[in-house]
Amino acid sequence: MRRLPAVALTALALAACARGRAGPPELILTGGRIFTADPVRPWAEALAIRGSRIVAVGTTDSLRRLAGPRTRMRDVGGRTVIPGLNDAHAHPGPELRGTKLATATGDGGLLEIARSLAAAARLRPRGTWLFATVGDRVLDDQRANRFLLDSIVPDDPVVLESWSGHTAVLNSATLGALGIGHGTPDPLGGHYGRVPGSGGGGGGGVLDGRMTEYAWWNARRRLASAVPDSASRADFRRFAEAAARFGITTVQDMNTALSTARAVALVRAADLPIRWRVIRFPMTRPEGRDLADTRSADPHPGGMLDVSGTKYILDGTPVERGAAMRRPYADREGWHGELDFPPETLQAIIREALVSRDQLMVHAVGDSAIAVLLRSLAAAAPESTWRALRPRIEHGDFLAPDLLPLARRLGVVVVQNPAHFSIPELMHRRFAPDVASAAQHESLPQHHARRGAPYEPRGGAEPRASGAGLHARLGLRGAGRARNGHPRAGDAGRSRRLVAGHLHGTVGRAAEDRECADAGGREGDIRRRRGAVSRQGNDGLLRCPPPTSRCRCSHTIATSSSTKSRNCSDSDCSVG
Repeated sequence: MRRLPAVALTALALAACARGRAGPPELILTGGRIFTADPVRPWAEALAIRGSRIVAVGTTDSLRRLAGPRTRMRDVGGRTVIPGLNDAHAHPGPELRGTKLATATGDGGLLEIARSLAAAARLRPRGTWLFATVGDRVLDDQRANRFLLDSIVPDDPVVLESWSGHTAVLNSATLGALGIGHGTPDPLGGHYGRVPGSGGGGGGGVLDGRMTEYAWWNARRRLASAVPDSASRADFRRFAEAAARFGITTVQDMNTALSTARAVALVRAADLPIRWRVIRFPMTRPEGRDLADTRSADPHPGGMLDVSGTKYILDGTPVERGAAMRRPYADREGWHGELDFPPETLQAIIREALVSRDQLMVHAVGDSAIAVLLRSLAAAAPESTWRALRPRIEHGDFLAPDLLPLARRLGVVVVQNPAHFSIPELMHRRFAPDVASAAQHESLPQHHARRGAPYEPRGGAEPRASGAGLHARLGLRGAGRARNGHPRAGDAGRSRRLVAGHLHGTVGRAAEDRECADAGGREGDIRRRRGAVSRQGNDGLLRCPPPTSRCRCSHTIATSSSTKSRNCSDSDCSVG
């Protein structure tokens, strides 16, 4: 018997979005286990769709009676239909063109990286761009600078990028191609590394090839923007199709790679099979922020393509000791990390969000960064105002128990990344034992319960931690890091177990969640699968008509497949 493909259907029957025009359903799924997210009746046998709405769930026999002459019937063969997933924080975009080096250990040391670079330079034509993803083993080695890279590869551009995305090491050829020289001043929120004692900081001194935060993101956007349109569209399509195979039916694109206008043009032309939210990410210059990106309009409000929300990054991550912490790092005496922006810049960002009513998203990892952000929000407007605007903290790894009450009162949504809890060895090197224990790898319910925030998943794809929301980021980032040097690459497979754990707990809060999604939070997408982990067919992706409702309820049908990753071990090599 031919296997039916799994499907991903964007749109749960949200109560506020439940009214559709009269007439027979266009599609009825029968013979399955339909997860309804209704605590009174969590499971049904069949589901009916008209236009962009799920109009009925019930028994197979009862829904067959709704069919009209043009209704399509599909028997799902006893498989399960579950809420599709909303990837609330993704970094898609054009892949930088060149040779991407893979290390044997997954988290190679400097010697392994050096050997890989030398071998690639011998085999590739002169001028080929060479890229490698590195972790803390390379970043912690002070010999990782442009002088070492120049001695290995003097003629080809080389980029070593941290898997956290917050730091890179470039050789002289890359710096020259980007027009970055010794006199180039630091942009707001970023730094060019300089040789100690070679000149004044911030805008003078010999470059050592390292760059952090907005200095690197400005450079990386220039590289991504140089990728041809055809290749960029293909990259977006590959990402969206991979998302669909994971059961992800909405992607929220943080869009650090491109200007808003270019990202929108590419996504629209790529004709993606899932919903796509482009989030503005303004770059910075030495004199301040570039606000051109914040003025981009929404091309299709509530449709398959949405432009909303503005993101800023307030601190780094523990990988490069960039997270702003209240207590110093254990492996760098007196160092607490640092904020990317001074108080006056953060206050200006908050004022702009209040005027525009656009959702504010701030990357804040360290407890000091989170505390500064929450207190700045509270000082700028009443708590009721923020509860209506739903500001987001991206990551919030060190959201401490003493900060949770204020986050809850402000209605802050915390968009968490489970992969950040899978690097305990790094955390124990960076922090004192009690601080490191807060970031141990554990289940999301355990993690938030210990922090004083009972894990209370809600219906659809939006689990929440008590009053402060919690979007689970699952699937693509973990799988991507398995390919790109994440020190716990073998943990990528845990994404499916996290999905299963979330769905198991959604029923209890489902009734409370029957509302239209937050901006970009497409709650209630539906996905069909066989068992806990399915391997589906290779059928194509089918686009359904885009929604007209502002509630953003529509559906998409997509195939899905499982992925596997291998465990990677560390090596203990060093540069002699």
